[in-house]
Amino acid sequence: MLARGDRQHDIAAWFGVNQGRIGQISTGEKFSEVSVAPADKLPPQGPYLAGRDAHSAMIALEAAAETINTALALIRERAKEGHK
Repeated sequence: MLARGDRQHDIAAWFGVNQGRIGQISTGEKFSEVSVAPADKLPPQGPYLAGRDAHSAMIALEAAAETINTALALIRERAKEGHK
């Protein structure tokens, strides 16, 4: 991700680590023996959702899932009634 030009902040957010650790990796101070991953194995480029944004998105998705499940149950119920 560093070689691709991703921001250290975004890389740290993706892996859930301190940005300082990414800085150490970029200078070779840490994990210098790790080879660069092929581009097709990298996650998408950032920026990534902050924790609070991800939490808000989860709440919205859970509400949407509940609505979808309710609609599916209604459709199934009506479909059974139609087969009687």
